[in-house]
Amino acid sequence: MLDAYSDVILLTLVTISANTVLVEKVLGSATITNACLRRRFLFSGYFLDTSYSFFSNYPWLKKHNCCLLSIVQTSITVKNFLSFLFYCLSAYSLMAQNCECDHVLDNLSATNVNIVAASSFDYNPGDVFCIRGGQIAGLRFLGFRGTSEQPLTFINCDGAVLISETAHAGISFIESAHIHLTGTGDVDVEYGFHVTQSGANAMGINIRAFSSDFEIDHIEIENTGFAGIMAKTDPRCDNPQTWRVNGFVLRNLNIHHNYIHHTNGEGIYVGYAGGYRVNSNVTCAGQARFGHWLEDVDVHHNLIESTGWDGIQMSLVRTNGQIHDNIILNWATASEFYQDFVMNILVGPYEVNKTYIRSSGGT
Repeated sequence: MLDAYSDVILLTLVTISANTVLVEKVLGSATITNACLRRRFLFSGYFLDTSYSFFSNYPWLKKHNCCLLSIVQTSITVKNFLSFLFYCLSAYSLMAQNCECDHVLDNLSATNVNIVAASSFDYNPGDVFCIRGGQIAGLRFLGFRGTSEQPLTFINCDGAVLISETAHAGISFIESAHIHLTGTGDVDVEYGFHVTQSGANAMGINIRAFSSDFEIDHIEIENTGFAGIMAKTDPRCDNPQTWRVNGFVLRNLNIHHNYIHHTNGEGIYVGYAGGYRVNSNVTCAGQARFGHWLEDVDVHHNLIESTGWDGIQMSLVRTNGQIHDNIILNWATASEFYQDFVMNILVGPYEVNKTYIRSSGGT
């Protein structure tokens, strides 16, 4: 559709994601890729030798995953510029109706845990999965894998997703990697996912079973049977691949800008805490088995309040463990022995700073 203007338009396409910026210059017969069409547009450029920032005050420009189309050809005519602008706005309107998604999860159960398997979708790295706002039961995602350059995004749309689960975790990911779980899908909602309860001894969010490379942000979690957010794969006698000696490492975990409160266990629980290198809580045929290592873990800008056990527990991060810019209030309300620390940090080099704590019966 842009071919008619190929003689006057030079497009510089910038796809912005959480970790990468890909720049592609398209000259001549211009085609906007599907990756761009699936996201909102940001426009800026030069028009008749004058700097032209047409939409700089529009609130939707603040949303993530935008495409920047810079018109740098100064000889462009007014007619062609407006035609091009109309095309882009039409595409934007179409995307808004579809929550800017590659896949939309709707008609989800409000009474039984929703099991969502990757094998049910024809998806590509970088795809966006949207969960429509409303009341639902738990979400269990199986086998989803993006790439380090193009993670999969799971995001709310059309309001907040309210998750009330009475038997299982609020949200769990199993055998999944390179995932961005974010509640930033509606500018009017600070926490686009809200886990209002989880089952007995269950987590608000559980990243388990060899899952790795996760970003989790803008989620509210409360009334959990155990921890607010947990990320680890425990060693088990019936699965030797869970043993540290066999090499699995959980990498690149980024937990930020979440509100976690009124949990029965820890606010955030990362890494196996049942043994380091001599004794372990798991013994298989007389042999102690240990939990996997972690690398590059960053927990920051979270508000954690009224936890039954520790505010944050972290273990076995062998490189680059970061805890900073968190607020932890009123931890260890259950007064459980050895589970009453504002931060229980075990085995590994960590950098801890700029965390505000207040008011607790804990340590």
